[in-house]
Amino acid sequence: MKKVITPFALLLMMACIPLFQGCRDFNVTWTPVEYTKYTGRPTIKVYVENSGSMDGYMCEGSELKDAVYSYVSTLGSYADTVELNYINSMIVPFKGDIKTFINNLNAASFKKTGGNKTNSDIADMLDQILKSLRANDIAIFVSDCILDVPQGNAKDYLVNRQIDIRNAFVKKLQEDGNIGVEIFRLESKYSGMYYYYKGGERLTDVKRPYYMWVIGNKHALAHVNRKVPFSQIKHGVVDYFAYSTYEEVPFEITNQFGLVLNPCKCKTSINGQYTIKIQTDLSTMLQEEKMTADVTRYKTQNPRVRVVSVEKISSTKDPNTHVLTLNIDKGISACGEYIKYVQPETPYWLDSANDETGDSIKKNINKTTGIKNIILGVSDAYSEHRELAGVKFVINN
Repeated sequence: MKKVITPFALLLMMACIPLFQGCRDFNVTWTPVEYTKYTGRPTIKVYVENSGSMDGYMCEGSELKDAVYSYVSTLGSYADTVELNYINSMIVPFKGDIKTFINNLNAASFKKTGGNKTNSDIADMLDQILKSLRANDIAIFVSDCILDVPQGNAKDYLVNRQIDIRNAFVKKLQEDGNIGVEIFRLESKYSGMYYYYKGGERLTDVKRPYYMWVIGNKHALAHVNRKVPFSQIKHGVVDYFAYSTYEEVPFEITNQFGLVLNPCKCKTSINGQYTIKIQTDLSTMLQEEKMTADVTRYKTQNPRVRVVSVEKISSTKDPNTHVLTLNIDKGISACGEYIKYVQPETPYWLDSANDETGDSIKKNINKTTGIKNIILGVSDAYSEHRELAGVKFVINN
C-alpha cells in the first residue's frame, strides 16, 4: 500500500530540519602546548631604599620591617641565595643574614652607609636594579616611591622621570622578553620627618603607603608565587598590579563532565548552548585573582564563543591554575578560535593613590607623590604586551 504524506506531516518534517541541524554535535580539537616548568632555585636580591624619606618607616612597630622580614624569609626557603642591599644613589651590599638586616633597618644605620641619602631618584634606582638583574635573579625593591618634586615646573619633572623609567624597562625587555614586574602597595606606621622641597614636616604615629617591587623572569615569579602567595605577606597587601609578557599557555579541553578528550565531542545543553571547559596554567600572567577571574578581560574571535566563568584550581600540585568555562552558541560554523587575555594599562587604584604636588602631606597622608608617573613609565614600557595569554583550538562540525 502506497504511503501518502499529508500536508500537515510534510510541514512538521520541514519545521524539524533546522532544529536537528542547529543541535548537531561538533568536535573541538587542539594542538597541545608544552608545559614550561621552572625547576631552578633563584637568587633573591633585596634592595631597601635608605634615603632620608625612609627614616620615618624605621620606627618602633613598623609594619614595613615585619612585611619585608616575613616575605624574604619565606622566599629564602625556595632560593639558592639571598643577597641583601641598601640602595640610594648607589647599591650598598649588606653583609649578614635577613634577621640582622631587619634589625639594622633604622635611621642610625642608614647614616653609616655610602651614597647620597639626601635626594632619591626612583628612576635611577630602578635602572640600577634592572642593570644588576641576571637570568636567575629575582629582585625585591622596597621604597616609599616618592618622587622629590623640585620647586618650579613639577609637571615636566614628573614626565621626565616617567620617560626615564620607561627607557630602563624597555632596555631590559629587549635583553629578556620574559621579564615581569609585580608592584605591591602596602601601609606601615610612620614616625619622623617628612621631607619635601619646602623643607620638612614631622609626622607622628601615622600610616603611610610604601611599595614593594618584585622583578624577574616571569616563570620564576610564577613559581615562587605558587610557593609563597603574596597574601601571606605579614599585615597584608593593600593593592597590587603586575606587568608581564605574552605566553601561549598550556591547556587541556574537557567536556562538561571534566573528561579530557582530543577531539572533544560537544553536545548541546538544555538551553541550546554547548559547554566546554579549558584547564590552563595562567600563572605567568602574574595577575591577582580578581583580575584573572574577570571574564571581560578574555576576548574571543567568534562572538558565538564566550568565556562565562574563570575558577581557580586549589591544588598547587596541579600543573594548571584555572578552569575557564566557555559557552558556544548552537549553529556555529567550523572555525579556528583564539581566546586571549588582555590586561588594563594601569591599576584601577592609581589615581586615588597619587599626589601630584607634594605640597600638603597631612592632607594627602595616604597618597604618594608621583606614583602615577612611576607606574605609567612601566606601563609605557609594556605597551606592546597588553595580551598576556592565548589559547587556540579548532571547532569542527
